[in-house]
Amino acid sequence: MFARYLEAASVVVEQIKTKESDLLKLEMRLMASKVRAGITKHGIFHHPQFGQILAYEVDGYGKQNLMDDANLPSLLSAVVIGYMQ
Repeated sequence: MFARYLEAASVVVEQIKTKESDLLKLEMRLMASKVRAGITKHGIFHHPQFGQILAYEVDGYGKQNLMDDANLPSLLSAVVIGYMQ
């Protein structure tokens, strides 16, 4: 979800139209891209019953915590906030 908010904030920064804001915008979009790539590579788990799902946590050793948090943003709200586009 952080990647989605970085992308949205970069649109706001783009409106400032200075050299510094252009660099910041590019950094924000690059970071968002890296976060999405990491989630795609390490955070998607194939569940035998439900297919491809997002893991709540991964430990870096191949283990996942398959749950969700009741707060927002949550994995269930990923579609609503525009992350899964």
